[in-house]
Amino acid sequence: MQPDRLLRGVSAVHPIPSDSEPRFITGGYDRAIELWTVDKSLRSAVSVSLTIHHHSTIYSLTTLKDTSQKVVSSGADCIVNIW
Repeated sequence: MQPDRLLRGVSAVHPIPSDSEPRFITGGYDRAIELWTVDKSLRSAVSVSLTIHHHSTIYSLTTLKDTSQKVVSSGADCIVNIW
């Protein structure tokens, strides 16, 4: 197996409530978090890399149930980020 193959793949997905357009966040083995916006046809999505990164695989993503629109992420690095 090639070493770079270990850094690919999604390990956590969470929908983001939105009145205007479907969105979700993903985190994975590459330690990055992506914000995805789905087009109206629901056939494709565009992602934007967020500036929060973990030091190891991301295992969990969720949104806070208030009006702050913040996301909580946690990973194998034992760090919980709120952004």
